Amino acid sequence: MKKILPLFMIAVVGALALTACSGDDPQGTPSKELLDVNPDKVIDANSITDTIAVKANCRWTVDLVKGWDDLVLSTHEGSGNGAIRLDMQKNAQTTTREGVLRVVSNTGVIIKTVNVKQRGIDPYIEVSKTAIEETFEGGEQIVTIRSNAEWEIFSDGMPGFHCSTTEGNGNGSVSFTTDPNPYEEERTSVFTIQSKNDGVSRLASATVVITQKPRTIEISVQPQDVISVVADGGTHVIAVTCTDNWVVTGGADGFTCDVQGGEKNGQVRITVAENMYETERTATFVFTTVGTSADKSASVTLRQDGKQVTLATSVGSLMAQAIGGSYQIPVLCNAAWWATSSASWLNVETAQGEGDGAVSLNCEQNTQTTTRSAVVTIMAGSHQQYVTTVTVEQRPGAAPSVQQTVVSEVSKYSAVVSFGYQSSTSVVSEYGVCFATHENPTVNDGKVARSGNDTGNDVTFTLSNLESGTMYFVRPFARNATGITYGEQVSFTTAGKMPGDDDNPDPQY
Repeated sequence: MKKILPLFMIAVVGALALTACSGDDPQGTPSKELLDVNPDKVIDANSITDTIAVKANCRWTVDLVKGWDDLVLSTHEGSGNGAIRLDMQKNAQTTTREGVLRVVSNTGVIIKTVNVKQRGIDPYIEVSKTAIEETFEGGEQIVTIRSNAEWEIFSDGMPGFHCSTTEGNGNGSVSFTTDPNPYEEERTSVFTIQSKNDGVSRLASATVVITQKPRTIEISVQPQDVISVVADGGTHVIAVTCTDNWVVTGGADGFTCDVQGGEKNGQVRITVAENMYETERTATFVFTTVGTSADKSASVTLRQDGKQVTLATSVGSLMAQAIGGSYQIPVLCNAAWWATSSASWLNVETAQGEGDGAVSLNCEQNTQTTTRSAVVTIMAGSHQQYVTTVTVEQRPGAAPSVQQTVVSEVSKYSAVVSFGYQSSTSVVSEYGVCFATHENPTVNDGKVARSGNDTGNDVTFTLSNLESGTMYFVRPFARNATGITYGEQVSFTTAGKMPGDDDNPDPQY
């Protein structure tokens, strides 16, 4: 007999059948829900359709979370294994465009994300100049760029090379500038212009190679041979031709340059003083480039003739006073000269000079009573072979003279003595009056005296503390470097009684 199930059991079995996935096994036992997709999808730029494979044992749906304007999902759902169809236009840009799909299982338990990228079309970059040759002075070159992409410019970092921009989009132009090349060797810099890299699209690039010629460092002077200069000197102009800045060094005494340096082409003036010597003299000036990798130089030498010496004096002899003093001997010379004296009493104060001048002499006083002489020798020439002499004679010295001895105002104990003195050969160092009770008194007897420093005067002395009623003899005197002179002797008698009988019992001489 066939069993009949109750109605409520038939209802339960039907419900279970409806909730089972399409991946249930043949026995009707529900399987675990599965859903898988490739998370990344890259599509060629020229594609207009593509698919994304789905592996599943259940039903699923798909949504476009993010996309671009012409990206369309032709498939929105499926069951089990299948494919999601994508429709689009060709990508006319050079950059990649992206979209995001979300695939969800029937129960919503499994969610998968697919990143969709469509490559950009192949970029191109073309430049109007791929190679540039620059002079060593440097300069600017404009390069035109044709491109369908955004681009960047990369430099190899070589100093002295620059570009006006480092990025752009599509067609454009770039200015490449080059600094002056300071080196004597060629240098090169490479600039690479490349489409921006998004990691997916293809890349395009072009290069601009700039080659700069080496600097030619040159310097020369004109005239460049040895320049002959006359002994009288003069000014000489030197023309400088140079590619850089330059400085001047060198020279010698008597040779001066009006500048210390200059920029590129120029000129200098070298002034040569008169050569006061017989021997030839030279000076070399060196012109050197500065601020370059390898300094170069040029030079010019000036050779000046020696002097043809002439030497003379306007006097052959000189008479000096005994008192001494300063004297000069005129020198007529066109060169350097030197002077010496043969005597220690005749000092040469100006012993050398150049050209016309004078020898200054300082003559000491002559204390002797005889004439004395010395020779002043004046020499010129490199070996002092040109010589002239001047004889200097000095008059003899003489003792001073004493005149006009006058005694007055005689009293018991005093008297006044007046006289004058003169000295023509030296100053009077001492003068006064000698007195005694005997004739011809000297300075070793009684005296009154003063120190002097002149050559003549009229003076008065008072003799005091004399004895009354006594005869005295007086003589004035004067002394200089040559000797002492006594004047006329005069006698007088003091008033009053004989010594001992007066009121001056203790006279002083």
